[in-house]
Amino acid sequence: RLPLELDLTKLIRQLDNEIAVNNAHAYLTLFLAVLDPQSLQLRYVNAGHNAQFLLHADGSVEQLPSTGRPVGLLAGGDFQEKTVLLKNEDSLFFYTDGLVEAANSAGEEFGMERLQALLVKERTSGFDGMLADVEKAVREYRGAMEAEDDATLMLLKIVKP
Repeated sequence: RLPLELDLTKLIRQLDNEIAVNNAHAYLTLFLAVLDPQSLQLRYVNAGHNAQFLLHADGSVEQLPSTGRPVGLLAGGDFQEKTVLLKNEDSLFFYTDGLVEAANSAGEEFGMERLQALLVKERTSGFDGMLADVEKAVREYRGAMEAEDDATLMLLKIVKP
């Protein structure tokens, strides 16, 4: 639908209403973003999803927080589009909630703070193997505990010629 509706808040509102009308018991979190490859401007709406991460080339890390509630949950919510200007060599780290909600045998979740600290550490040592290292750290944290949810990870590095 994105080619038909470039206004991200309008698109999210349409989805919100459609899900509420067609299924009263379902909702979903959603991170929707559009990156302009020329200006490196990232426009996004984060509908109740965990904060995603912007890894700056200087080694600092910024969270891209929620800008509205989950789609389909109490339809008619206010969604906001945010804009962030990326720089060459910045990276975006996207993931699903199963990553930070992975629990150890004591029932303690891996959590956002652990993930952010790991990303800072991994960022300073380079990107080779970053996703595998994050996956390994979460698996080791869980120990013998089975994952209760799937975890999807994606790393996008900005390289402008």
